[in-house]
Amino acid sequence: MSFWTFSDVFEEDGVKPEPFLGYFGLIAPGGIRKPSFSAFAMLHRLGNERLANAAKDALITRQPDGTLVVAVWSEADPHVDGVHKQMHLQFAHVPADAAVRVTRLDATHGNAMAAYKAMGSPRYPTQVQIAQLNVASETWSARNYGVEGGRIDVDVQVNALVLLEVAGK
Repeated sequence: MSFWTFSDVFEEDGVKPEPFLGYFGLIAPGGIRKPSFSAFAMLHRLGNERLANAAKDALITRQPDGTLVVAVWSEADPHVDGVHKQMHLQFAHVPADAAVRVTRLDATHGNAMAAYKAMGSPRYPTQVQIAQLNVASETWSARNYGVEGGRIDVDVQVNALVLLEVAGK
């Protein structure tokens, strides 16, 4: 996977007046990590072996230690209502008591844009506010679950990415 540009700062347009103006970069002016940056950070945890899977909104990989890493999402184009999904994942050849770490990036987890709006959308955030926004960009919701009967149910909000790490043998 790749991204067109790393930063929202382009020499053609000059200095940006404020963050989150809808530009293409992964990082907003001031060094604020946008939700797309957080998504790439999460996806970096995928394994190096891709496993067959028929679902169009799931990617299944395996790490060298045998850990399965599954990415599921519910993406919606701008100005289009998306779909909140309940996904039911069935795992074959996984111990019944396998530990699963579920990490979420959504409207309220790992989302510097939501934190920016919550602080009143300052046009020129201070260095302290930028630090707070970058902490928010790394504050993913992570919880540990167990696989029950080889199955785990996952709630996926609109425009969310959920990463499941199923402990290897």
